Amino acid sequence: MAIGIALGGAVLLALGVIFVQVGLERADQLSSVLGGFAGLIGLALAVYGVVRARNGPTSPATTPAASSPQSQGVVNVVRGSAIGGNAVMAGTVASEPARSSVAAGDEPTSNTLEDSVVIGDLAQAREVIAPQTPQPFTRPHGEEPGAPPPAATR
Repeated sequence: MAIGIALGGAVLLALGVIFVQVGLERADQLSSVLGGFAGLIGLALAVYGVVRARNGPTSPATTPAASSPQSQGVVNVVRGSAIGGNAVMAGTVASEPARSSVAAGDEPTSNTLEDSVVIGDLAQAREVIAPQTPQPFTRPHGEEPGAPPPAATR
């Protein structure tokens, strides 16, 4: 930081010496041109900063490593959205019978909602186990609907 301050001071001192040597009118013209370039450089840096901020952070903590797919886990991100109902963000959504096949604890889950609105309920979880949907009633052995049930045996 101190080197930057010293360098900036040296540049200003050199410009001051140049402006004194070339005269007031020429110094005014040069400073206008230099000010225009400084403004353009500032504008370019501001646009770069906005673009980089909109693309999100690129630190290794938030970007999964491409070399190890097992360590990636699940990353759910919703940005700049309006959800007009309920929303579920989860690493795994399964029914009760499928629960045994779900590897619990193996993968990390990250759920993020940024600059968004959810009108209904929002569930953020690592694992969601939904109850199994009941199957419609079917008669055993292909009996026709409307036929009387088989007689009970004792």
